[in-house]
Amino acid sequence: MNRVGTRSGRSPKRSAENLRLDLAREMLGVCMDTLRRHGITERKLRKVATEIRTSSNSGIPASTRLFQDVSDLGKLANEWAESHLYVDGSGRPRVIPIVGPAPSFSALVQAYFPGRQVSEILRIGMETRIVERVGSRNVGHLGACVLLTGNQTLLLAHAIRSIKWFLNTTYYNARTLNEAGQARPERQAFAELSESDFDDLQDVMREPIVNLTEMCNRWLMARSVPKAGTVGKKIIMGVQAYIFKDI
Repeated sequence: MNRVGTRSGRSPKRSAENLRLDLAREMLGVCMDTLRRHGITERKLRKVATEIRTSSNSGIPASTRLFQDVSDLGKLANEWAESHLYVDGSGRPRVIPIVGPAPSFSALVQAYFPGRQVSEILRIGMETRIVERVGSRNVGHLGACVLLTGNQTLLLAHAIRSIKWFLNTTYYNARTLNEAGQARPERQAFAELSESDFDDLQDVMREPIVNLTEMCNRWLMARSVPKAGTVGKKIIMGVQAYIFKDI
């Protein structure tokens, strides 16, 4: 009688299960190592791991709460860059007064941060490179991309959301899909090169990545205005691109 199995006598199903467990350990190890590098101690990580096993994970995730201001800042910057009230004859965002009726920064704050202090949102906008002061009474538009560089807490929240979305895409694509459920686009290119080539890669890819995200941003913002009769819950969707090097 022929026996089906591996040379070690383990069934293919068991070998596949062990491999998946190895991958699970690696995923958890990567996450734990990243959190250690963010300054979270081993003792606190063990405490968090225990809390996760016993908690119901109810409520709004911390990363979502943190990114509410970031999201609203992006919407504010987009209106400033797109609305006819806030652009000049060439279509570029105008320098606007900090206070006063629209078009003004305070009018934008009232629309996207109701009840918040203009000075607070101006400070956050300057820290994330959305706005810059022009004299003592005016502000200029630096870009629609909210920059998190240097903010360790927001960048950790950004990483958590990005990992969640990427894993969701890979889980969806791992299922058996029919013609009605096409795989979500996901591509990657990499090679082993010398450390010195990384700066060249950044220079080559910076503009294409900026152009891709800007095009996607315009497409998304054009559809973000609530439409009469729209039903169903809203979900976050989009595209993310970055360059990397293994460490």
